[in-house]
Amino acid sequence: HIKILVDAAGPVIEERRRQEAEAYENGIEWERPLDIMQKLLDNSEKYGFVDLEDICGHLLILILVSVHTTTDTSTTLIYYLACFPEYHEPLFQEQQDVLGQIEAEREELRQKKLQSGEFESAEEFVGTELDPAHDRDFSAAALKRMVYMDSFVREIFRYRNTKLDMMHLAREPVTLSNGMRIAKGQMVVINLRSLHQSYEFQGEDPAKFRPWRFLGKAKAATKASVDYLPFGMGR
Repeated sequence: HIKILVDAAGPVIEERRRQEAEAYENGIEWERPLDIMQKLLDNSEKYGFVDLEDICGHLLILILVSVHTTTDTSTTLIYYLACFPEYHEPLFQEQQDVLGQIEAEREELRQKKLQSGEFESAEEFVGTELDPAHDRDFSAAALKRMVYMDSFVREIFRYRNTKLDMMHLAREPVTLSNGMRIAKGQMVVINLRSLHQSYEFQGEDPAKFRPWRFLGKAKAATKASVDYLPFGMGR
């Protein structure tokens, strides 16, 4: 598997290094790709990587981890969708409404470009960002507009029965705000149930599944916070 990754990643890494060197020679700032591969390349010395195989070995670990988290998340979502079929229709209707809005907006933009002369015919949009074939794609922009779906997903991960998780090892002594002291070398685990089932943090009926609990509260399902920890906060 590492050999496959090396064969695939090698040319990409060489091209990135070439672009970076060229930008440096021309006195301009290179626009670094925002992905994990670039982060590993930029921190090779810090992480102790000695060659491409080291980097690809680390990538392989991350790929395996992502498979587990993706399957766990997907299984959880499907399970709760099956548990609460009464919410299928409003969630589906929101998807249709949002995709319809985006489709109309893209068509309006195409018409403006035709009227301005930037495009001479509708056929010219094929293969461009305004290709009609992609009007109803589930893009990141479309997903951001689906507020009911986002609230539903966040409520699922709040509601699911995870009790203890996110084990950490204290590398240094730590004193918490309540005075509790954690000695170096001690293991700490977070009581997620007390957080996600808390009236103080979650509001009314914390033990009840309420899919629209987070509507209008600017609390995205993908953003961990002190009152919502379906996954870690990056540390």
